[in-house]
Order: sequence, then C-alpha cells, then structure tokens
Amino acid sequence: MKDTNQIKIAVIIVGFNSRKYLKECFESTLKALKKKGIIIFIDNCSTDDSLEWTAKNYPKIILINSKKNLGFAEANNVAVRKAINLHCQYLLLLNPDTVIHPESISKLIKSADNETILQPLILLHKNGQPTYKINTYGNIIHYLGFSYVGGYKLDYRNVQFDIDLSVASGAAMWIPVRIIKKIGLFDKGFFMYHEDLDFSWRSRLAGFKIRLISDSLVWHKYSYGRNLNKYYYAERNRIIFMLKNYQIRTLVLISPMFLLNELLINFHAIISGYFKYKLQSYLSVIRYLPVIWNFRINKKANTKFDRDLIRYFSCQLDFSEMNIAGISFYNRILCWYWVLVRNIV
Repeated sequence: MKDTNQIKIAVIIVGFNSRKYLKECFESTLKALKKKGIIIFIDNCSTDDSLEWTAKNYPKIILINSKKNLGFAEANNVAVRKAINLHCQYLLLLNPDTVIHPESISKLIKSADNETILQPLILLHKNGQPTYKINTYGNIIHYLGFSYVGGYKLDYRNVQFDIDLSVASGAAMWIPVRIIKKIGLFDKGFFMYHEDLDFSWRSRLAGFKIRLISDSLVWHKYSYGRNLNKYYYAERNRIIFMLKNYQIRTLVLISPMFLLNELLINFHAIISGYFKYKLQSYLSVIRYLPVIWNFRINKKANTKFDRDLIRYFSCQLDFSEMNIAGISFYNRILCWYWVLVRNIV
C-alpha cells in the first residue's frame, strides 16, 4: 500500500502577467496540497507586479524570476529541474488561471503510480463562478497533428468517462518524475502550444499511460481567443510534432491528406489575412529541421510504434468555437482516407 505521507509533490505554476488570477489559484492550491508539497511559481518576465506581490503575500511559495519570456515549455522545464533537485516525486502543472477543488490533489495521490500521467477533469469557470461544463477531459489528437479539447461545454454529470486518454492538457497535468527522467523535459523549441501533445505522445511511445481522474476537479478561467501569435505557433508546432514523432512510414501514408490539408489551410489563411504567418510557420519548421533530425536519430526511450498507438488518433476535426464552412464534408474525406490507411501504418 502506498504511504501517502512519503509522497512529495511540487505544484508548478507558470505566470505571465497573471497577477489578477494568482490569489484564487494560490489559495485553492494551498488548501488542496494539505501541507503535502510545495508550490513553485515561475514568473515569465511579466510587466505587472506578479512576482513582487507573490513574494509579499505568499513567502512560502518558491519563486523563480525569469529575466526573459521563456515560453510555457521552457519555463515549466526550469521549475521542473528545481522540483527534481528538491527530491519531489510528482509534479502537478497548473495554469495560473485555474482554481482547484480542495480534495483534487488527494484524489490524484490515491490514483498515482510512477508509470502514469494523470489528468484532472478540467471544468469551465465563468463569470466568477465554477460550472459543471467541461473545458477538457483530456485533449484529442488528430492524425494530421491537430490537438483540441475533449468534451468541450458538455455537462460532466451526464458524461460517461473513458479513463484512457490520448493527450493530457498542460493546463492541469500530473506527472511522475520517473517519466521526466525517462523521456526528458518539454521541448523548449515549441515555446507555447502543442508542447503537452508532444510530451504526451513521447510518453506513450515510451510505454507510459495517461488516465483521466474524473473526481479530481480543476476549474479553468478559459476563454477562446484567436490571435496571430497563437495561429503561428499552433501551425508551426503541429508540423514539428509530426516530423519529430511519427515514423517515416506513417508520414508517407498520411502525406496525401497532409498536402490537401495544407492547401486548404493556406487558402483559408489568404482570405483571413493570416497567410504571412502561415509562411513564417513553414520557415520556422525548416529552421527547426536539424533539431528534429537530431531527436529522431538519438531517441532511445521508445518501446512502442505508431501502429501501437493509432487507436488514440481521431479522424474528425472538431474546433468547437470556430464555424468553418464545409467542415462536415471535409471530415468525411479525412475519415474515409484514415479508414483506408490505418491498417497499414
């Protein structure tokens, strides 16, 4: 039986101009920790007073002051290294705009083992109130590298949950330190967006598991927003993720749909005014190719192949907040093609 008194947890929170969220996040996290761990707050070169305010009001929180914006991936890495040096066994990554249920960490501890990433159930926090609506019960991965939230806006009381997940969301992710030591940290080159997809997939390839713990609740003050920075990184990192992690055979098999998809995305980017940023994403992928090549020739942790994991792929694109003309017809094409090739991956 697990001795929960011996478990040491680090809750890692990366902030960037997050001052307005911090009090509720810190207070709920301290209640949920019940003195079983520490909070590490890394401030990603904010221009508000997040760091000074935290130092004054929460002197027991471990602070890291980043002199530049490292991005979500590398800022987490810095804090993870600190947690490992402090001999923590488990890490809970939390967005600063979250509120955690007082019993959520206890629920995670009861379900924890060294082979499994755990995903709390992330619900929406709207108009200053927690809701029953789902933000994500774990993210979905499309075979073309898209990743999006699962179960968005469903009432969680009416959902039957599958505890085996494709991707854990970086908004609230429980990670055993053993997994970090086996597969490495987040890829700092992602900067932001899809780093949780890349980490989850690498964990799966190394034989680790990802599970939803549906009675561990976290509320996220999420609001959908589209901006050019997000568009650039999401498109760039989607392609980098595939080139890094898929076997050559898989890349060849999906290439017809990949090329069709890029044609359609570029057309949409032109009419939406995003084409410049789409081109920049391609150039950035090209510059990143040496890193991708180095990763591919040196990866040693993998015990699984793509064919072992394709059950986690979706063939449907479901961008809940975007009204895209023709998406239903396009999904039929994507799924028809996937049925055609999935058995020979």
